[in-house]
Amino acid sequence: MSDLGSDARDLLRAAGQSVNHALGLIDVGMASAVIGKALRDVKKVPAKAMKQGRKATFSAERRRKLSLAAKRRWASAKSRGAKTLGG
Repeated sequence: MSDLGSDARDLLRAAGQSVNHALGLIDVGMASAVIGKALRDVKKVPAKAMKQGRKATFSAERRRKLSLAAKRRWASAKSRGAKTLGG
């Protein structure tokens, strides 16, 4: 039975050391630095994701096609009596 008691004491001692270590990190401010670094690493966007494989601007022909499509949508909505495209 004394062996079981020593195991429990060892576990309590280890838990106490862990808590003391965590409190030390909080007091020193290292915890916030570690958390901040982790957040910065998570928010990094891979360079590959920044490239979308196409130019950011539309060509003149593409802008013209988009404009014509918007005019058709507006004409269709207007013929239905809508005051906005959504309604």
